[in-house]
Amino acid sequence: MSHPTFPVFKRHIVVPRTNEVMLLYGPSKIVQQCQLHPEKEIFTCCNDCRVPCCATCQVQKHKKHDISTIEDAYVSAENRLNDNVKELEKDAIPTIDQMADNTEKERSEKRVQIDRVREEVNTFRKELNQAVDEACDYLMKKLVHNETGVNNLITNLNVQNGKIRQLIKEVNEIIQKGVLSMIKYSPPSPLVSSQSYQSQG
Repeated sequence: MSHPTFPVFKRHIVVPRTNEVMLLYGPSKIVQQCQLHPEKEIFTCCNDCRVPCCATCQVQKHKKHDISTIEDAYVSAENRLNDNVKELEKDAIPTIDQMADNTEKERSEKRVQIDRVREEVNTFRKELNQAVDEACDYLMKKLVHNETGVNNLITNLNVQNGKIRQLIKEVNEIIQKGVLSMIKYSPPSPLVSSQSYQSQG
């Protein structure tokens, strides 16, 4: 529903709410009808209730209230608005700026802390990798050294085993030669003649 056909704004002059319009027409050039008394135009404002009112409302509902003209109410509202803006400029905006500066400072400090922790982690990772590499190199050298020792031991054992086998072979040969020589040489058995036996008798 558009403004001209809406009941509340039926008798109103509807214009865009801009500073240019206010400067062009001014508060006295914009006439508003009273909602309670549509036949009455509003030229005053109740400062106690802070609402516009017509002459009928002024003597009825707003009797004994602080009443001022629309122009004065407009100027008073504008002054209050300017005071609020000045108060914001004096207190709120510097506070917000200070908070923004503190936030930026804190963000920078946190960024420095994060970068420092990241650098420490990278340094620790490098040191850890270096320690692991050194430990692995030491173990590999130790393994190669042990492997060389085992290989040398096996070689020595093989040599000793060969010598033992050769010695056993030689002993067997000596034994076999000794048995054969004993078989080839048999000492003469003593012969007892009947004559010598008789002479002894």
